[in-house]
Amino acid sequence: MKNARLVEIRLDKLKTRPQEIVFCEPATEFHALAELTEQSGLEFIEPLRGQLLANWPGDVIKVSGQISTTVQMPCSRCLSDVSWELNLDVLVCYSPASTDNSDALDHERELSSDDLGLVPLIGDVIDIRSELEQEVIMAIPQHVLCMEDCAGLCPVCGVDLNQNKCKCERPIFHQGLAALKKVKIEK
Repeated sequence: MKNARLVEIRLDKLKTRPQEIVFCEPATEFHALAELTEQSGLEFIEPLRGQLLANWPGDVIKVSGQISTTVQMPCSRCLSDVSWELNLDVLVCYSPASTDNSDALDHERELSSDDLGLVPLIGDVIDIRSELEQEVIMAIPQHVLCMEDCAGLCPVCGVDLNQNKCKCERPIFHQGLAALKKVKIEK
C-alpha cells in the first residue's frame, strides 16, 4: 500500500494538537474492500474520500468525520447494474490497552474498553484503515433494486421483465414444495 501514511495517526504529534486526515484512495488500497470486490459483484467506481479529525481530549482518542464513495452492484431482482452513493459519518474511539483485573469478581469488575466499544490502542501509530473498512462494509446494502417496482427476471426463460414481456406460464408454487401435495394429514 503506497499511501499508507495518509490514514495513519502519529500519537506523539496528536498530544500537542489535533490532526486532520484528508485522503482520496482507491478501494484497492484497503485490503478488506479489495477482497470484497474480488468475491462479490460489487465494484467501487469512485475512490474512498475522507475528511477526518483526530484529537486526544483526555483518556480517549477520537477520530471523527466523513467518508464517501460510490459502489456499483447488481440489482437483486433483474441483475442490472445499480450505482449506490455512500456518505458516512465516522466516529472511532481508541483507548490505551489495559490489563483486566482477573482477580475481581465479575459483578465488581469495571467496564473494559471492549465493553464500551473502544478500539484498543497498541503502539505509537494508529492505522485507521481497518476501522474505515468496517464502516464502509457495514454501510453497503445487502440488496439493492434498480427501481422500486423492478419486475425482475422470468423464472422460466430468464428474460428481463422490465424490458420485455414473455409468454412463459408462471409456476403456481415452488417446485421444491411439490412433495407436500402428497402429504395427508390424519386427524
